[in-house]
Amino acid sequence: MDWNVIIAIAAVLTAISTTVYVVLFAIALRIALYQLIEFEKSRKLQATLAIFRELKTRDFIDNRRYIYDFLPEKIEGVESDQLKDYFLEIEVALAAFDRVGYLLRENHIDAEPILENYWASVWRCWKKSKNIIAWVREKRGQKDYFSNFEHLFHLSEDYRIQKGYEEPKFY
Repeated sequence: MDWNVIIAIAAVLTAISTTVYVVLFAIALRIALYQLIEFEKSRKLQATLAIFRELKTRDFIDNRRYIYDFLPEKIEGVESDQLKDYFLEIEVALAAFDRVGYLLRENHIDAEPILENYWASVWRCWKKSKNIIAWVREKRGQKDYFSNFEHLFHLSEDYRIQKGYEEPKFY
């Protein structure tokens, strides 16, 4: 056998094996990408479920009811100590909404299921508590205090408008 034939056969075999390797490598990359996408979906789902569990806790529900029923919208003329007491009563709910806003802002959870189920609660709580939040921001000197909750409110307001829903009423 001639060396040129042997070299040609070796070159063909090398080309075939390289092609097979590249195809298998591309398939492996595609599978890895699919797994990463599925992992991201699973992670977002788990985080969303954790949010739903948090928003169903008794403390959160009680704080939300307190906001609806007892928190004054207008705080002019209310004593500073009374405002502090109001804030301490509602802090659990505000902090929960602030965490949700943060997770949405950082794209750790999907907005649709949260807004679909809680847009009205977010809307009502923000409308009733925004003046006290502004008061706390001023007292603490933190302009961005509960800014993630404010972000969540804006998402809720956009959702409400997009869906054509009326502004929620306080009951």
